[in-house]
Amino acid sequence: MDFYHFTHILMRALDEDGRRRVIEMMWEMAYSDRKVSEFEDNVMWRVADLLGISTRERIELKERASGASGAKG
Repeated sequence: MDFYHFTHILMRALDEDGRRRVIEMMWEMAYSDRKVSEFEDNVMWRVADLLGISTRERIELKERASGASGAKG
């Protein structure tokens, strides 16, 4: 997968809040079935890192999406 091309475009087009919102929406999609696979979690880590989203922010956004979906664990 070419995450670099995808994230490079977003880095040029979005400010920090916009990039955070992209990660939040991606977490919401990942939790749409109420669970996140190891693959999905890895993709989120890689994309968030390329978008300059800190580990702390990524985890906070993940927890927010998890709570919104009613997921457990």
